[in-house]
Amino acid sequence: NFPVFHYSAPNLKTFLNKLNNYSTIRAQELFKQKTKVNLFDIIIYPTAKFIQYYFWHLGFVDGIPGVIICLSMSFYSFLVRCKLWQLYHV
Repeated sequence: NFPVFHYSAPNLKTFLNKLNNYSTIRAQELFKQKTKVNLFDIIIYPTAKFIQYYFWHLGFVDGIPGVIICLSMSFYSFLVRCKLWQLYHV
C-alpha cells in the first residue's frame, strides 16, 4: 500500500488564511448560540486541543509534521475563543 497525501492548502499562507476564515465563522456560530467565553477558555481550550490531537489522535507518530498540525489545531481553537470574546466585548 502507498501512503495517501492530502494537501488542503498548497502552502502555509493559504492554510493560515483558511484557519482565519473558518475561525471567524465558528466564532460567529458560537456567538449566535450564546456561548460564553472567558480567559480560562481562551487559555485552557487550545491547550486541551493540542493534547487531544497530539496524544489521542497520535500526532506524535508523524514527527514534526504531526506537531505542526497539532499546534495549528490548537491555534485555531485559540482564534475561535479570542474572536468570540471580541464579539461580546468590542
